Amino acid sequence: MVHGSVFLQYDRQLGTRADDQLGSVNWAMVMAGRAAAGGRVQFRAMVSAEPWTVTGRGYPQLLQVAEPHRGGILTDRQHPHDLISELSVAYEHAIGSKVAGSVYAAPVGEPALGPVSYLHRPSAAYDPVAPLGHHTQDFTHTSFGVATSADCGAMQVCPPAWAPGARST
Repeated sequence: MVHGSVFLQYDRQLGTRADDQLGSVNWAMVMAGRAAAGGRVQFRAMVSAEPWTVTGRGYPQLLQVAEPHRGGILTDRQHPHDLISELSVAYEHAIGSKVAGSVYAAPVGEPALGPVSYLHRPSAAYDPVAPLGHHTQDFTHTSFGVATSADCGAMQVCPPAWAPGARST
């Protein structure tokens, strides 16, 4: 499966801290899976050209709280997505008729705890701009060095159980 979005935007914010910018908010995700070793293996990758289309300064967003970004602090701006936001492999395997196990590993990916990144929420389908509470709600939406494992019953989606790693900035 392949899906993605590309939005051309002109963002003009008014006031004493005003700024404007022409750019593109964009991402693409590729996912492939197949049966393997009695279970199912899945590979995922998510990429964005925003480091070039939005620039390292990010896009204007008044009232966005100061956040660390590449050794500095962004205020009134939203950082661009990383070139690679996810590069992962997952494996799920039934253990009997009522229990399944799951393992997920990624040099960069989504951590075990917290909501999915806002790009994957239905509300983001036609609104590419990150909400102001974006980093308060899902501070670790992209993390480095993610490893998760879980066991769950037949009627549950396997939730990840462990995810070390550093937050992407």
